[in-house]
Amino acid sequence: MEAGRVSLGGDWELDLERGTLEGHGPPVILPRVEFLLLRRLAADLGRPVATAALLDYVWGDGLGRRELYVYVHRLRARLEEDPRRPRILVGVRGYGYLLDAETKGGGGAPP
Repeated sequence: MEAGRVSLGGDWELDLERGTLEGHGPPVILPRVEFLLLRRLAADLGRPVATAALLDYVWGDGLGRRELYVYVHRLRARLEEDPRRPRILVGVRGYGYLLDAETKGGGGAPP
């Protein structure tokens, strides 16, 4: 794997230097919040990250859980073959979310 790149599962890669999501079609420049969420989750790839830790990393004290859910929904639409049954960006009930780098193939529609 190249420096500055993280495999996210489902054939997706996150370019940490350019802030792009690559793997299905041309690279997509991610909006700031989506990039920050993926970068934080990728730092603990395969391990759950607490909702509170995600909120603090992205927004500090600014926003709440509802906003996080909206951005997770947007990311799932980009990453998942079926966002209603996530396999890459997985919720951990009562705790937070994780990126499952072991997921192969699939992936969402081109963003």
